[in-house]
Amino acid sequence: MEYKKIGQIAAIAVIAVWVFCISFAVSMKIARGNDADVTLPPPVTQTPPVQGNQQAGISQNSGVTLNSGGNTVNAPTNSIIPPQQPTAPTQQAPTNAQQQQPTNTPSQTLKVPQSKAEIIKTYVDGVNALKQLDTFSLYKDDKLNITIDSITGGSIVQSFAESMLSNSQKQPVNYTFQNGYDSATGATPASTIAPLGKLASIDESFVTNASATKNADGGFTLNLAFASESQSYPNETVHHANVVEVVDVAGLVPSGATVNYMDMTYTGTTIEAVFDSTGRITYMKHYLNVSQCQGSGSMSVFTMNITLHGDFVSAYTITY
Repeated sequence: MEYKKIGQIAAIAVIAVWVFCISFAVSMKIARGNDADVTLPPPVTQTPPVQGNQQAGISQNSGVTLNSGGNTVNAPTNSIIPPQQPTAPTQQAPTNAQQQQPTNTPSQTLKVPQSKAEIIKTYVDGVNALKQLDTFSLYKDDKLNITIDSITGGSIVQSFAESMLSNSQKQPVNYTFQNGYDSATGATPASTIAPLGKLASIDESFVTNASATKNADGGFTLNLAFASESQSYPNETVHHANVVEVVDVAGLVPSGATVNYMDMTYTGTTIEAVFDSTGRITYMKHYLNVSQCQGSGSMSVFTMNITLHGDFVSAYTITY
């Protein structure tokens, strides 16, 4: 089974909405976007988020072009970009005394972010650098859990819808990106890592908790928790859409069908990100909780209502 942008909880909700409307003959072949014919974003060399006294840069005028699902997406012009290493001055040959001095390793110099603003910036810089990197391996494992609270048509329709949902789980995928593409799937880092098709950005006011813990290997682990946010079709979320995978209903509505309304509430969204001693992300877990979803759709003479709740976990393991 294929469906566009796997992992979007509201997309699965919409599929359930149409179960009864089209008399149990719903087609589950929702085409996934083809990434093969898109423009490759420029490769980026990752740098540690904050080391020593180095200050990260913020671009106010230049945007970055990414690709996802065959579409070219321009990042906002005020996107935070990864810090650039200054050009090293010409070095003189070391003296004997200098040669005896120990050389700092990344684990000795990598600074663990402390403040809320530093933690947010470190994550945003890290994930955006990863989305633009051209060569690395990625293991992505998505898990979706949905509970239908009520649905038009009673228990028979609900049983069928729940069966569809349980059978729609996507298997984990291994991506090997070379020159910005995975040859097996045609995917790009930008089209695979949330937020899909654009650079991440986080408003500090949206973050309810931020923490950083140093790891034994010299790296650190960041944890971010986000405020609740509501979404009403056809509008997208103001904040969630810039950091995790959320609803994309438009491409899922069957021909001749109408979405009367769909309201969702995201509560308790969190992100965990592990950085190694050189400042690169090696693991991420995005947790998205839909505390309530209500929807209504119509097709021909049928009208259907549904309420549900659930959660979605997307885990990324990165190797370089």
